[in-house]
Amino acid sequence: MYKLKCFFLAVFLFSALFFLTACDETTTDPGGNNLGEANALAMEGFDQLNQKAQELEGTDLESAQSGEDVFPNSEYTSIKDIFESAIDKDANNPAAHLGLAILELFSVNYDNDLWNLINDANDGSFSKRIMNNQLQFLGTAPEALLKQTGNTLKNINSSLSIARVQNIVENSVLPKINNAIEHLDYAVNLADSNVIVLDADGESVEIDPGEIYLFRASLYAVSAGFRFFTLYDVDLFDQQGSYSWLDSLWSSGSDYSYGYDSYEVQTVNSQRYLYLTENYESEHEIEIDSLAADVVKYNLLSRTSFLTFRRPTIGARIKSDILHVISDLENSVTYIENETDDQSDDIIKFSYIQEADSNIANMPDDAPEFVQQWNNIHDVIDWLNGLFTETYTFTEKDVSFQVNLGRVFVPGLPDLKTYLPYYQWKDKAEWRYRDLDYTWQMDNYGYSYSFFLNGQDEMVTVENVDVVVFNSYDTGIDPVVFLDGPGGNEIDPDAVMPYFPDYTFNGIFPDMTRQKMIDLTWDEPR
Repeated sequence: MYKLKCFFLAVFLFSALFFLTACDETTTDPGGNNLGEANALAMEGFDQLNQKAQELEGTDLESAQSGEDVFPNSEYTSIKDIFESAIDKDANNPAAHLGLAILELFSVNYDNDLWNLINDANDGSFSKRIMNNQLQFLGTAPEALLKQTGNTLKNINSSLSIARVQNIVENSVLPKINNAIEHLDYAVNLADSNVIVLDADGESVEIDPGEIYLFRASLYAVSAGFRFFTLYDVDLFDQQGSYSWLDSLWSSGSDYSYGYDSYEVQTVNSQRYLYLTENYESEHEIEIDSLAADVVKYNLLSRTSFLTFRRPTIGARIKSDILHVISDLENSVTYIENETDDQSDDIIKFSYIQEADSNIANMPDDAPEFVQQWNNIHDVIDWLNGLFTETYTFTEKDVSFQVNLGRVFVPGLPDLKTYLPYYQWKDKAEWRYRDLDYTWQMDNYGYSYSFFLNGQDEMVTVENVDVVVFNSYDTGIDPVVFLDGPGGNEIDPDAVMPYFPDYTFNGIFPDMTRQKMIDLTWDEPR
């Protein structure tokens, strides 16, 4: 890792003492903007924001009292009013817009729809704290909601849906990120004579357009990530259009087990044999898997919107966000390279870029061929831009293949179901399998033998056992078979790579063929 100091929200809000170096005299530009008063107000806003940051610096947010508002709305509104007053004095004031960009991200803390969602998912136990909790929840909710087994889902009731979270992101979170980016569009015009200087642990550091470009790049990246989350309909509804099927999982019993599933005693050649059987998946686990498979089958076959674009324009917005990330990385590097002032107090110094250039130009000999063509950070940025705007040729395992990542989003894969490998659902009576994995035995010499059975608290003891035989079975469900084409023959996916309807995936891999995919993804020739 290079010595690029983190200057995003943590630096702006929790690690630093803000102050704005501004002209004391009141000046008015020909357009009527009062620059001096605007800068003074912006400095006042940063001072109050810093004061709040100092109050929070030693706060353990996770141990805050339930319902405690660590950044009260009244304080947030008061600071925001100051920055907006600065904008009234100077509509394009970069420092005030920077302050509003930071506050815009904090405004998610006061979104009632988001808090209602969080409380529904946590039985009302979430306290109203600072924004990291909301964003952490939004990042983990989809994963938790899609898990089909385990205790995690017990905290999620059937009133929730991924679509509800997606709507919150679209209607509450993304607009705030967009507003912050719009403010940063003004903030990047911060003049070298009117920069923001902060004191981080006794070290003075300077915020100039180079850092602001990078801040804006990070927000575009966050925006792209949230938009990608909203791209597809991925809800696993039951036939009633709800998640009530999750409730059924918890009423079917416990999957906790620590003993054998069954036993049997037989006499063979005058010796008493005790047969102990264990199944890798319990009956409860198989029931859960079967229920989940039923739900997946319903969504794949009957819900036409499942795995399709929720709106056709989202992909284009994601691509635009990614290209803005790349553009602002270039803007940041170019600005820092062309700085002529003293850089000793800059957060991102020119020497960091020189160090990065040196490492890029001296890649190891075993690095990929396309990496060895880079000489500096601009080459890397140009390559990233081309990766989303052009078709690149890569070579891996002596196989050349083309990639155009821009087509992931435009035109994209509007219906993922049509790109799945050829498959067919089995009759439900054929889903279950039970195969003997291994067996072994030991002599017991006529003594008693004790063991636990699943679901029982007391041990079972069998007297006069000569031999104990242990049988372990691989159990579970296998609800689908893979085919070699539409309506074709069944294949063994362990021996043959599945067959896909479009190996190019709508042009993302323009020249991909089945043989190339086999050569690239399978360790041994098939």
